[in-house]
Amino acid sequence: MIRPPRTLLPLVLVLVGAVAFGASPVGQPFSSTAQLTPTPRTLSGQDKLPSNSIIDLELFGPYLYGATGEGLTRFRPVPGGEPSEGGWLQPTLADGFGRGGVSGLAIGTTSDGDTVVWAATALDTSIAGESYAAGGGVGYSLDHGQTWSWMGQPVDDRDDEEISPTVTSVQNVTYDIGFLEDRAWIASWGGGLRYYDMNNPDQGWVNHPPDTDSYDVLEHLNHRAFSVSVMDTLLWVGTAAGVNLSRDNGETWQNFAHVPGSESSLSGNFVPSLGSQITSSGKRIIWAGTWSAESSTEYYGVSKSEDLGVTWTRVLGSTDEPVRAHNFAFQDSVVYVCTDDGLLKSVDYGETWGRFPAIRDLNTGERTYEPEIYSAAYGQDRLFVGGPEGLGVSADGGLTWDLLRSFPTPGESGQPDSYAYPNPFSPSRFAVVRFQYTLDSADNVTLEIYDFALELLIRPVKDAFRAAGDHSEVWDGRGPGGREIANGVYFYRLTGGGKERWGKVLVLD
Repeated sequence: MIRPPRTLLPLVLVLVGAVAFGASPVGQPFSSTAQLTPTPRTLSGQDKLPSNSIIDLELFGPYLYGATGEGLTRFRPVPGGEPSEGGWLQPTLADGFGRGGVSGLAIGTTSDGDTVVWAATALDTSIAGESYAAGGGVGYSLDHGQTWSWMGQPVDDRDDEEISPTVTSVQNVTYDIGFLEDRAWIASWGGGLRYYDMNNPDQGWVNHPPDTDSYDVLEHLNHRAFSVSVMDTLLWVGTAAGVNLSRDNGETWQNFAHVPGSESSLSGNFVPSLGSQITSSGKRIIWAGTWSAESSTEYYGVSKSEDLGVTWTRVLGSTDEPVRAHNFAFQDSVVYVCTDDGLLKSVDYGETWGRFPAIRDLNTGERTYEPEIYSAAYGQDRLFVGGPEGLGVSADGGLTWDLLRSFPTPGESGQPDSYAYPNPFSPSRFAVVRFQYTLDSADNVTLEIYDFALELLIRPVKDAFRAAGDHSEVWDGRGPGGREIANGVYFYRLTGGGKERWGKVLVLD
């Protein structure tokens, strides 16, 4: 799992597809973040998602690009077709793509008019028995993601005496990328803010903090970069010390930070997400996911500015009701915010909000159970939403969905007739454990859970009709009446389609 480090800082509104709320709590305290390690790992197929964990989504031209826990995916929807109808591409090591899950993604146009796709990857590494995130490098593609030029994670010269150099890829993960005037800007926490000039590739990655201080990520919170957003010719960078704006592609900077006692400043100085909104009416709004950093007056929320950072309006979150925002998406004047408590939508620039319910596939009945939404994008008359349980696609603003999930097909390529995942299963970390299986013909299905003595514990599904095809049934890891159960091995029995399928799952909390 790759997570942004926290030790840096120790009315009724009718919305299509969303549930409106006014005075009701927006969210609860957060405990989870985006996972770059997927569950389950998938077979090598080019016709589906490489992972169910969708970290970021970017639409450009006819393509949707997805940053996932098992690499990059590119989807080309069929114009006028079903929401999930289209073709998939997943670059591999043989195509020059890097190792690991994709942690940063950006698409832009060079001065020559070429489309360029930038991506960064991250890996888990172990040091003295402790797990740490490490940057897997950064690369670009000039043929819409098919082949790649890949570079190692940018670091400094160990002998550089003018700065305090970052010399390792450990805890030096690129979390975001922006592309402006042939420069790719990366925000890499331990590696700070850097750029790569495609017109001057020989100079490599240039260490370029968003201020005039000598680079030192340990000394200066503003050098710990997390997010980048490009708004026309404006470059916005979020750090652990607020939001920075450059009007001249990084030559000079302004910083906007939380001011205790001021309601017209950021609600928090730790800014892991930024979004640039430009509407058809000419509005230019910068949105910031603002997390609590050092001051006791800061809180997790969302702030926006309509005057290029001079003043800020706090539109989501409070000290008592924090909102942790991961990402933003826009549909002209409509704003989508991806949070740990679901996908939020505003049609009035943040005055009022609606929350989408869990995504449920119109055809199969499959649904999401985890509340987190990590990413969203709107284009080609479709709303795309990514989280820890796959990709949701809607052609009617969220009223109905296709839910695309990735899994090894039971009974194929050495897979058993059914399997459980995640396995081991931790009820405190995951909402449900899924039992994947395939029906050759439509039938009623029953799922039963037995303890180690093969005594029936609970029957989560009884005689439920299922069509032919791939399905998953779920169990929340609890016994009758919702009571907690002991850690240990449990057995499941799936009947349907003329088959009796047995398997086991380890419950470990």
